[in-house]
Amino acid sequence: ELNLETLEATISDEAYHIHEVPLDTPFNLTLGLSFFPKEARDSLSEKIQKLLNDDKPFDLELPLVSALGNSKIVRISGRSSVKSGVRSVFGLLQDVTVEVQKRKELDTQRTKNINASKMASLGEMAANIAHEINNPLSLIQARAEYLGTKLKSKGISNEDLLTGLDQIYK
Repeated sequence: ELNLETLEATISDEAYHIHEVPLDTPFNLTLGLSFFPKEARDSLSEKIQKLLNDDKPFDLELPLVSALGNSKIVRISGRSSVKSGVRSVFGLLQDVTVEVQKRKELDTQRTKNINASKMASLGEMAANIAHEINNPLSLIQARAEYLGTKLKSKGISNEDLLTGLDQIYK
């Protein structure tokens, strides 16, 4: 929970663990934002500002670099609240690094499967096209061999040769 008057934050032991800071570390908005890379920090700051201005809750997955330098992906969500006349922001911080990695692996595998399926379809189509081309070529080759054999053995008339060549042409 973030007190908007003092900018002091009260966080759970798990949040201390995610940030990899000692449990007795005083926590405030500035320290909390410092764990996020600039782009993520800017995005989170913008969402907090929208929450304060428009009371619009947020739910994000952002990169975080812990106090020990470990890169993580965290889910952070926030809502506003008023307690005893003091407005505050409260939310959830959850380490989702493993889940995000698994999701990326599944997406990668899904993409590979789709590409393999496309390649299989392309291969099947190429085989069908080759078959459609090879069938007439086989007939042409067989007719040409027949005419060549007959011509060598002098067992074909000019008229039969011309008829055979005309069939090949057609």
